[in-house]
Amino acid sequence: MVHASKDGKSSSRSSLKQDDVLSPRVMFALTEAHLRLFKQIELVNRVWLDRIEATRQSEMELGARLLKCADPGDAVALCQEWMSTRVADFVADNQRIATLWLEFTHPTVNRTKDGE
Repeated sequence: MVHASKDGKSSSRSSLKQDDVLSPRVMFALTEAHLRLFKQIELVNRVWLDRIEATRQSEMELGARLLKCADPGDAVALCQEWMSTRVADFVADNQRIATLWLEFTHPTVNRTKDGE
């Protein structure tokens, strides 16, 4: 930070005072909080990627089963069955992501669940 002295000249001085330096205890707590944050982000990303892979696999299986259908009625029934399964999976996925988001945004939920 630049400060003007009494004689009008500017001088460069750090804006941090000795009292502003974080103690090792505070630094450790911040480091731990960041570690928990990154682990939670990693978990959310892993769940999301796993669901994308499961959806892709389900779509491939549907395509293979549709190729074997000789009757359009069978294909329609197969698509309806697949869609109802996908809707149920979608709801479950969203509930899981919402739970992870709540744990992410409200760390006390994690602590009370883990017994801390």
